[in-house]
Amino acid sequence: MKAFDDADMNKDGYLDKEEFARLLMHLDPKRFSDPKKLSSAFLKADNDRSGMLETDEVEAWLREYLAKMGTSEEEELYMLLTWRDNRNAGPLRLDDLLGAFLLCTSAGMNARFRGQVPQQVPGFFEAHNVSPMEFVMLFDHLREHRDATDKDIRELLTSYNWRLRNKQEMKRSFSGNLTSLLHSLGHNPNTPVGLGLFKQILAVLSAIIRIDREHMLMFFAWSKTEHFQLTDAVIEKVLEKVFMKVPKAKESVLAQSVSENDFYRVCFSMDVLDTNGRTGIPRGQIALLFQDILRNMQQKLADREALKKPYRSRKDKSPKKGSKGSSGATPATSGSPTAPLVPVCLRHELKGTKEIGLLLEMLWANLPGRPFPTVMDMILNFLERAEQQRDARGVTPVPAA
Repeated sequence: MKAFDDADMNKDGYLDKEEFARLLMHLDPKRFSDPKKLSSAFLKADNDRSGMLETDEVEAWLREYLAKMGTSEEEELYMLLTWRDNRNAGPLRLDDLLGAFLLCTSAGMNARFRGQVPQQVPGFFEAHNVSPMEFVMLFDHLREHRDATDKDIRELLTSYNWRLRNKQEMKRSFSGNLTSLLHSLGHNPNTPVGLGLFKQILAVLSAIIRIDREHMLMFFAWSKTEHFQLTDAVIEKVLEKVFMKVPKAKESVLAQSVSENDFYRVCFSMDVLDTNGRTGIPRGQIALLFQDILRNMQQKLADREALKKPYRSRKDKSPKKGSKGSSGATPATSGSPTAPLVPVCLRHELKGTKEIGLLLEMLWANLPGRPFPTVMDMILNFLERAEQQRDARGVTPVPAA
């Protein structure tokens, strides 16, 4: 309805072909800049051949179109970033995008992360940190040059005019107030960022910062949910360096499981234990924490997935009368906070990227005083500490749990 209202310029409750084109240009500007494809889409949506589209016709067409196209991870992220006050608030705004970017860089989307987790980034850029001012300059350039290639961007960043302008902009004082920064640079903070431009900005940032697509999406999703959906690459490094797991024949290290005793050893070697519970977790609570994670694993994973895709979790909250679960209980797979817990798990180990990622997040959340600002900062500290211990050729013996 928000997209329909924005496209309905004369507010008559219908979309003509020109107004429908406005809606489609936000959806996929490259595809629907072709007049033939636009005409074909309009005719398909206009079921009653009235020459005008009602909301039901537009909704039905969009549902069918999106079902065929599928939803990419970038599109899922875009929808997440536009979610405000329990609803989709329209196109992504420039101030929201810049704010998310600054949160990501402060949370570790930088050289420190690159140094610990291998990145698969194509192209020929040298790693380059992007300042808030430079981010806005890139936004300006990409908005005007939608067909810019990696080579074009590299030439731009190394040009004299770019360096001179960047040097001038860097003289501006930046207090952290994004609204004042954007106004000082001549921008309206509410400037809309379409999906196509958003994808292009992510691709360019990935090439410049040398953080690959998978981890770029991970950081941006965290900026909205405050939960890291850790990747295989991150967990693999944690298993190798921190848990000291070794891959078996014809089996990735990711297939290795983590036991309660492994968890205790890591807590000891990473110095996050404290008998008094002041600077760390008491030894006696390690087993309780591990078992609690095992017992509530499925519920916690479902809750995190619901945070990442809030627009999906709103559907089917009220079961139909007479259907299974109509008494008020919600299926455990729904991700609802009221979903029943899974039965107590009797096993003493876990494995898998999501499961070990949740274990690390719960460890971070239970540390008193939050010595690490984010779980990613804790993970990077663990990886760096493990390297130091390895270089020292000997770790302090760990007592039995």
